[in-house]
Amino acid sequence: YNYFNSGEIVESFSGTYADRDAPIKNTSVNWNHSLSEIIQALLKNKLSLTHFDEINFSPYNCFLETEKIAEDKYVIKHLKEKIPMLYAIEACKK
Repeated sequence: YNYFNSGEIVESFSGTYADRDAPIKNTSVNWNHSLSEIIQALLKNKLSLTHFDEINFSPYNCFLETEKIAEDKYVIKHLKEKIPMLYAIEACKK
């Protein structure tokens, strides 16, 4: 999906992120939020950014088309380590 997507993302799928073969059908609605949108929300609420880190793998096999690269480390096959899979933000109230 487009990184700057401003509309909802509707996906229908079977199974769950924990058990892709589970006899469950789901429809989810999600929204992309850019890093600038998230950081601006923190700043507008008078929070000071104290730490930011990007991680190039997921500790969970919770995405489609993932590949295990090490114990508890997964990447999306066609993207490998080209994008961060997670990030961590720490902020404190001013």
